[in-house]
Amino acid sequence: MLFLGLDLSSQGLKAIVLEDDLSVKSEFSVNFDGDLPEYGTRGGALFGENGSAFSPTIMFVEAVDKLLHGLVAIGVNLAEVGALSASGQQHGSVYWASGSAEKLKQLNPELELVPQLGNGFSVKQSPIWMDASTAKYCAALEAAAGGAANLASETGSKAFRRFTASQIWKIKDKDPATFAATQRISLISAFIVSVFLQKFAPEDSSDASGTNLIDLRSDPPQWSTKMLDIVSPKLREKLCSAPVDSFALLGNIGEYFQRRYGFSGSCRVVAAAGDNPCSAAGMLMREDADLCVSLGTSDTAFMLSSTATPRADVGSIYRNPLKRLSYMPMVVYTNGSLTRESARDYDGKARSWTEFEDLIKSVPKGNNGIVGFYLPRPEIAPETNGDVSRYFNECGNSVEDSEISLGTRCRAALEMRALAIRYHTTCLGMSKPVRIVATGGGSSSPSMIQILADVLQCPVYVSPTVNSAGLGAAYRAFHAVQCEAADGGFVDFSASISSKKDVESDRVLEASPDSHSKATYDNLYTNYIRCEKLVLEDQRA
Repeated sequence: MLFLGLDLSSQGLKAIVLEDDLSVKSEFSVNFDGDLPEYGTRGGALFGENGSAFSPTIMFVEAVDKLLHGLVAIGVNLAEVGALSASGQQHGSVYWASGSAEKLKQLNPELELVPQLGNGFSVKQSPIWMDASTAKYCAALEAAAGGAANLASETGSKAFRRFTASQIWKIKDKDPATFAATQRISLISAFIVSVFLQKFAPEDSSDASGTNLIDLRSDPPQWSTKMLDIVSPKLREKLCSAPVDSFALLGNIGEYFQRRYGFSGSCRVVAAAGDNPCSAAGMLMREDADLCVSLGTSDTAFMLSSTATPRADVGSIYRNPLKRLSYMPMVVYTNGSLTRESARDYDGKARSWTEFEDLIKSVPKGNNGIVGFYLPRPEIAPETNGDVSRYFNECGNSVEDSEISLGTRCRAALEMRALAIRYHTTCLGMSKPVRIVATGGGSSSPSMIQILADVLQCPVYVSPTVNSAGLGAAYRAFHAVQCEAADGGFVDFSASISSKKDVESDRVLEASPDSHSKATYDNLYTNYIRCEKLVLEDQRA
């Protein structure tokens, strides 16, 4: 039996096929910009006024056909796929037009998907996670919920511009006729498995946690009646009746895919999840032990946790995709790789990453007491409105930007991120990690990895898995089948994967904490907290 994991990310649609022993059999990907250039996307997205960002929904549909043709072309026998699941970029939403349920049900296997579903969407451009055009509706959500703290307590997060509730409210307000003509609203993850089921799929509870619409602590998972009513009294009928567990089996693959691509009629479709929850599955994270730090265009830090402390000022709490009544606290930082590049080339001279590493090594650990906030773009944590370039000495006094050397600036950019992660994960109630699992392009920086180890005083392992979200989706498909076969209806995720493979074999130890630097970084950490408050006070002034 094979297991298929799909990842509908910002940049494209990827597939990973696992053998029965969970080894990788095949991979294939469709890049939106390169393979579907007619849509004119940049990084898989289009950009409009007032910070809006979106992707053509029909592009997602065309990518499905292109991907399946590609898998067949490289010799994957889709008849052997016993189960599939998917990962989708979080917060993005798809708006199915009236009559689309019937279109899905009646797909003709003689035709491609695009001509059959081309008119199946009331909103042609799906809002995605990069959208920042909903500030007005975020403010309205928080006001109606009784404040940001109440909203975070109810749903796990304050109102974020990229979250789905504010996106839906914007569409309802700007184009009520389109909202009325929408039969169903799906998160991108649920959209992709809806296509394979040929019927609307429910959201899984972990991805639904990124909407500002879920009742975070409900058991079984439920939408928040309060939040649905705030956005629209009509919203409940446009969503699934309730989110489901991430390991829920939703049904068998649709007849279209059996007849056109050769899938078996017994192939099971498993609830899809968001990309970060799927990455947690793909990296086989241990609850209350592993902290994942993803260093990419944006940086993220998250942990699977038995406890959670919702905050209005930092981060979000999601439901754990691998276990009931557990959580996934996460902090997202807008200023990721582009910030590190900007620090490297601050004086206008383009440098290599080797030169960047040399600049960092030219300054001692702890940066001579300098704490920096180098934020070229608006930041989420701490929340800033625009370009911030502030530096403070060990006493918390401002240091003029002109007095900061290039080496100090580069080291500050890395230490800023590690100190912020230590502080903000503590604020969200995460326990001190036993180890850090680093991924993303920034994890190739020896200095960044060592700074993480020293600031958080725990070892850092680097995951060699590139497509951790797609791998996690495939693992979850396997896990759901295992759960179905178990008498109790649920088996521990890690135990199920361990029954087939050595779960530690993918870990590579890259950095161990330097105990001699502990006092240095403890002092810098204390100063960081003080200085972050000063930056926030300046932003509010």
